[in-house]
Amino acid sequence: MELELLPILEAKYLEEAQRTRLNQLAPASLVLPDGSSIELEYKPNGEQPTLEIRLQDILEWEESPAVDGGEMKVELHLLNPDLKPITKVADLASFWKGNYRVIKRQLEAVFPQVKWERA
Repeated sequence: MELELLPILEAKYLEEAQRTRLNQLAPASLVLPDGSSIELEYKPNGEQPTLEIRLQDILEWEESPAVDGGEMKVELHLLNPDLKPITKVADLASFWKGNYRVIKRQLEAVFPQVKWERA
């Protein structure tokens, strides 16, 4: 059984200003370009958090999202439209300049209904 400690911590031990600061530094979710939000997965021992997300949902992002006041980038686990893994990306800006070109051609062949052009 997994125990959710954050709600207990927030309710019992943190003041409003501390809860606000915690949410700024370590948000539970990120807002996507379409306005929806998606939950981040935090790892133990201060490891880089991860986000599983469909590639087409972040075509508007220039760079990887970050937490901890911008100090730690979120590792993106990119999925195709069928929610199957494509690749893991630690630096989105570099991905757009490099591997995306190859992956885009493959995705266009399998998923022609999706517009794979970046904004």
